[in-house]
Amino acid sequence: MEKVVSVMLVLLNGVLAYLINQLPAKDELLSSDIPNSLIFWLTGACFALIIWLTLKANSSSSTGTTTNGNWLSSLLPLIGAVILFGLLKFAHLPEQFNQGLFYTSLGLFIVGVFLPVLVLAQGIWPTNQTLFLRISYWVLMGVGVFGVLGFSFKAQWGLVILCLFGTITLILSPILQKLIKNIHQRVTPYYQAWLENLLDKIASKFEFGLWEKISSFENKYSKSLIDKLSSYKVEGFRIGLPVLELEDVFISLQVVTEIPDKVSGSMIQPKINHESHEIWNFLAKIKDFDAYRCLAILGAPGSGKTTLLKYLTLTYAKKNHKKYNVPKFTPVFLYLRDLRHQIITQPPPNLADLIKEQIEKLPASSPLIPPKNWIEEELKQSLVMLDGLDEVADETERDAVSQWVNSQMKTYSKTAFIITSRPHGYTYLEQVGTVLQVLPFNIQQVRQFIKSWYLHTEIRSHAKDNPAVRQDAQQNAEKLIEKIIYNRAIADMATNPLLVTMIATVHYCGSALPGRRVELYEKICSLLLGARQEAKKIQRPLTAKQNQAVLQVLALALMQKQKRTFTLSEGEAIIKQELAQVAGNRLTPHDFLEKEIKRISGLLIERDLGNYEFVHLSFQEYLAAVQVKDLQQDTLLTDNIHDPWWAETIRLYAAQANATTLIEKALENHTVASLCLAYDCRKEGLRVKPTVGQRLDDILERGLESDDAIIAKLAAEVKLSRRLNNLLKIKETLAIDTGYISQAEYFIFAQVKQNNTSGDFQPSQARHPKTDINLTDALAFCAWLTDRALASQTPVYYRLPTINECQSYPPKGQISLNSWTVGNPLTSPPTPLLQGEGSNSLPQVLEYGIRVVEAQLPSEYVILAGYLATSDWQKADRETTAILRQATNDGVLDAAALANLPRETLCILDFLWLSYSGGRFGIGIQLSIWKILKGKPLPKYFPRNFYSQNPNSRTNMFSALDELFVKCRIERSLLRFNFEIVTVNRPGNITQQQTGQACYFIEDLGQNTFLEMVDIPGGTFMMGSSDNDNEKPQHQVTVSPFFMSKYPITQQQWKAVASLPKVKRELHLDPSYFKGDNRPVEKISWLDAVEFCQRLSSKTGRDYQLPSEAQWEYAFDISVA
Repeated sequence: MEKVVSVMLVLLNGVLAYLINQLPAKDELLSSDIPNSLIFWLTGACFALIIWLTLKANSSSSTGTTTNGNWLSSLLPLIGAVILFGLLKFAHLPEQFNQGLFYTSLGLFIVGVFLPVLVLAQGIWPTNQTLFLRISYWVLMGVGVFGVLGFSFKAQWGLVILCLFGTITLILSPILQKLIKNIHQRVTPYYQAWLENLLDKIASKFEFGLWEKISSFENKYSKSLIDKLSSYKVEGFRIGLPVLELEDVFISLQVVTEIPDKVSGSMIQPKINHESHEIWNFLAKIKDFDAYRCLAILGAPGSGKTTLLKYLTLTYAKKNHKKYNVPKFTPVFLYLRDLRHQIITQPPPNLADLIKEQIEKLPASSPLIPPKNWIEEELKQSLVMLDGLDEVADETERDAVSQWVNSQMKTYSKTAFIITSRPHGYTYLEQVGTVLQVLPFNIQQVRQFIKSWYLHTEIRSHAKDNPAVRQDAQQNAEKLIEKIIYNRAIADMATNPLLVTMIATVHYCGSALPGRRVELYEKICSLLLGARQEAKKIQRPLTAKQNQAVLQVLALALMQKQKRTFTLSEGEAIIKQELAQVAGNRLTPHDFLEKEIKRISGLLIERDLGNYEFVHLSFQEYLAAVQVKDLQQDTLLTDNIHDPWWAETIRLYAAQANATTLIEKALENHTVASLCLAYDCRKEGLRVKPTVGQRLDDILERGLESDDAIIAKLAAEVKLSRRLNNLLKIKETLAIDTGYISQAEYFIFAQVKQNNTSGDFQPSQARHPKTDINLTDALAFCAWLTDRALASQTPVYYRLPTINECQSYPPKGQISLNSWTVGNPLTSPPTPLLQGEGSNSLPQVLEYGIRVVEAQLPSEYVILAGYLATSDWQKADRETTAILRQATNDGVLDAAALANLPRETLCILDFLWLSYSGGRFGIGIQLSIWKILKGKPLPKYFPRNFYSQNPNSRTNMFSALDELFVKCRIERSLLRFNFEIVTVNRPGNITQQQTGQACYFIEDLGQNTFLEMVDIPGGTFMMGSSDNDNEKPQHQVTVSPFFMSKYPITQQQWKAVASLPKVKRELHLDPSYFKGDNRPVEKISWLDAVEFCQRLSSKTGRDYQLPSEAQWEYAFDISVA
């Protein structure tokens, strides 16, 4: 930018000097007139000097310093010269001044053409030139002052004006420079983007126009690339659907830098918790980091490597790269599998020759003949993309291709390269500076792809784009997304771009998922085992069906041995006989497993050194089910009907055969697992005898309402088990229930944990949501689910959803209830939710149901969950501190460390404490009470160990945690309960009824006794009564927030506190006349009540006291409630 301005300033000064030189001068000046040629030569010399300095700045090792806007000072001579030119041109000054002004303007021209040169040179030699400019500044100022004084004595006023003007301009130059720079900085944002776009358009038009005059080859080349690569097709997957445009469905892949040996070849991969980038991030920095000039992109089969390169090529061919802020490249896309024969010849061709050969093969209306030297010149600014090193099947040939690629990267040192490969086919390339791994799709990317794919498939199928077509596409896409995330095996498969495309295609063609998922497995296996290689014209020894026949034998043998992994020698022994039947002597078992299946198809992976397994257990189960069907050995499945290992294989067999025998066998022994499996076989089975299906329906559906307690409980267990197995996956490690826990399901928990006190229901209400419970019950239910999961070695925990989760994933197909949640939104406190007004209002009941969220539980939290499950709060407290220390960098727990805790750590700790304590304990509870009490620490409240060891920094630690809760948007709240407010008139009729909600916490008094303290928000009210009442007059009172016990202190609560150490006076343990643990305590004095509060304060660390009259009246004021 500054170089361009400097050039413009030199040229403008030259033009202005020429104009000034054309002004009429007096006769005595004619002899000293400056020739135009001198002006042109001086301008040209400075222009050349500017260009040289620009090149010098670009190549100098000290480049990096800038002139910081000093070119603005170059404007001053130009401005001065323009002003003087105007005065001379229009004769606004006395004629005697013409001579001085004439020379002054020409002098400014000389300064104007040299100053940009000096400023630009300063960016290259900043130290010396800065000193030179400073000296020049004071020398010129001294000369100017001396000239003014000297010429004044000689009465040469023209020269006085000349020197005075130059001196004043020089003195004011720093101020004017700052002023102009300030104006420039303020104005630039308003015009810079517009100006850049305008210049880009002009430059683009100019470039295209100029190129059209010289040659149309580049445009033809770009068009041919677009024609060849713009379609999105899965090679080998032919199903008759319209071909889509790649740009319409492309989802930007995420990549991470990785060591080649650590890149997995598995088609289905776990989530990688590393910071990821897009490929554009690396291309944008090619000129700054030489390590990014040659990139290798590694990924599993179907991970999108080729599609990514095609998209890059299209982007550059269409000149759309500018939106990614990357350098301009000429794209070159080459399939290495198509070039291997030329490359392995001796001597091998160079890259330019191969590119020329491939260009001539591109589709075009007339043959594409590159202009002479065009390829060699373009390679200096090209992005050469070499796809599929692994697809050069022969190892010797692949090594030769690798060496050739490495040599070309070295020869064309100014060319950018990207080479792709599966991990097994990549060998070390010395010239490759960075290796990138393609990451699998996350849930959001899966959603985005399916929606785009469905939309454009519908538009092309109907040959029109209107609201009706878009609505159908949206609805069908949502159905597919829902089915994918409900089936975890398919959800895992959908993270692979190739597999999710196949899933969408199968679903679009009418095959419901997961009901007909066997068809999906069939198509995927066919594609991976042969059809895709055939489409790429890669010759393989066996067909897809032959490959599958051998793998079926391996899969069934592994199922019978109840194992996933096998050594190469074990696998060879299993498939030896079947392979000999289909391949004869063409292929050894070793080559079949290692090359054909592992490297080419990707269905087998080497999990660790020497141990192999199928890429996903579901493929092993599917192939085993097909083998059982082919062998007609369904007795193998019926004999294992109660073995969980065979459950998925049984389901997949049922989906392609008659499931009647399997269901009958499952019904012989009524267990939860067998009935769940029977239900799935009934739902997915290809054929089921009607009488058997009805029998199962009677047991499961009607069993929920059965009077037989055993059958009803079994049906409820099946219902709960299926619910937890079909949660809606919303993140990689998070799933939410889309319905409410039913009466029947809650009853299982109530029988175990609540001695059936709150689980009773009428059989006809079995399917209805459980609503007659409080938040403590809902939290306890989640803790019970977590206990069951951990007892079965399943590393998950269950919790209530957040409000945001409830709003983002509303319940499906049921009446909408309020949901118990773990907290309130951070933006507003709890408010009354339902209310009715007027004498005709009907009572409205606020009902809450239970929805659960399942989250992954890292292994380091299992011990804590065990302590919490047994209510061992002390050990759980110490374990919490240990986890917090482990989560910090240096193990030190202070405010700074807590402020940087990972969000996941804080969430898991808070959810576990909240659930297992029934809402009494938790970091969020701590903070809520702490804020309500205006910053008083809580040393007696769990978890407390982590801050009690630092008494001097408790406030800072609590402040840091509070800020972290807000920053991470973790919802937190005290426990909540609903209450009804009824207003009656004097006869006792209800005139108004409303439902409200209040927050509270539970104080543990010991001896299994608890005290509920309700949060009373602060506010202002009118205390007293009207003038005709004894409590007159009314007056306004402001009350700060406080807690008040929900009920009067009971005799049991009194005993628990009265047993604590004395503070000032003795307390009678049982002073009441009317006996009963839950009756209010009575027959105590005011001093006894004060002692009660003091002992309670000593135990809890909080300031308990009796309520004032204002607090008492305010708490019961109807407007406050």
